[in-house]
Amino acid sequence: MPSENMQGKDAVTPMTVRTWTVIGDAYTSGTKRAAVTRTIEFLEWHTLESTVEREPPFFQAHAVRDAIRQLDLRGVLRVAWSSQPFSNQYPLTDAGEVSTAGIYGVECDYGHRQLRIYLLDRGMFTVVLATDVWATAPRTPTATA
Repeated sequence: MPSENMQGKDAVTPMTVRTWTVIGDAYTSGTKRAAVTRTIEFLEWHTLESTVEREPPFFQAHAVRDAIRQLDLRGVLRVAWSSQPFSNQYPLTDAGEVSTAGIYGVECDYGHRQLRIYLLDRGMFTVVLATDVWATAPRTPTATA
């Protein structure tokens, strides 16, 4: 991820750093960041093999697939989506705009580290909101759902 696109860092765990993007700032600034963080905490993570058994919702699957392709992510380990509509928690912008939106996640190997990318689906486009980078080598994922 280009450093000029980053908006701040938070320690998520002792081994993980969350970086918020500038491009996603309209959706994560101020009190919105707490709602985004809550939604991220409740994402349902699935290995790619488990998505064959429990197929993701159609639109979420396409948004995640397109983001993986556009961001040229390789070594995808898991994907995540929330069963809770994100936009019901607060307006998406300071102007009070509310629309259907979802937050999704992609976990992959990235330069000998594990990376999670969190995406906001706005219907016609997705926005990278934040990334988590592990300070250690990637681990083998297990499905949580």
